[in-house]
Amino acid sequence: GSRGTNFFGQPFADAQQFKKAFPGKPLVGFWAGGEIGPQALAEAAPEEATRTGRAALQGFTAVFGIFRAPVKKPKPALVLLSDDEVPAEVGKLLRAFALEAKDRGDATSGAGDHRSAAGHYERALALFEVPSARASASQRAQIFASMALVALKAGDFERAVVDADAALDLDSGNCEAMKSRA
Repeated sequence: GSRGTNFFGQPFADAQQFKKAFPGKPLVGFWAGGEIGPQALAEAAPEEATRTGRAALQGFTAVFGIFRAPVKKPKPALVLLSDDEVPAEVGKLLRAFALEAKDRGDATSGAGDHRSAAGHYERALALFEVPSARASASQRAQIFASMALVALKAGDFERAVVDADAALDLDSGNCEAMKSRA
């Protein structure tokens, strides 16, 4: 290709730069007749080298696209555990699901979808009811307080009082529940 030995005086110069920047990472590529993009200026400072605007067909360019796939964390294989270890591992999973449900409740509440938020909070509380999930009273109180706030925003004042009371029964100092109760 035109960006090879004739251009740089060495073969695979672009690939070598990639290899230096990302050692051990795979690289796949192809030759093309150029790229369409903002006019790049080799002599410009890095922050100006690829400014936006003035798109043009440019030859003799190299473009790298980086793709990153999220790595899934392996879940414990319960069949490999002893009978004594299973409850604790199940509890860890349920706790993680409960915290995820609470986070979803927070996100949907913030987006104004109070009905969905209440469902997520109820799911979190149900998962935290399993003793091996090891939810503290203050964690459960916070979820009840969030449910009270969602009920207030939805105009369900009776539900707000019930949820605020449940939060205060678990944590009498929960300020969010006190505000919802008032």
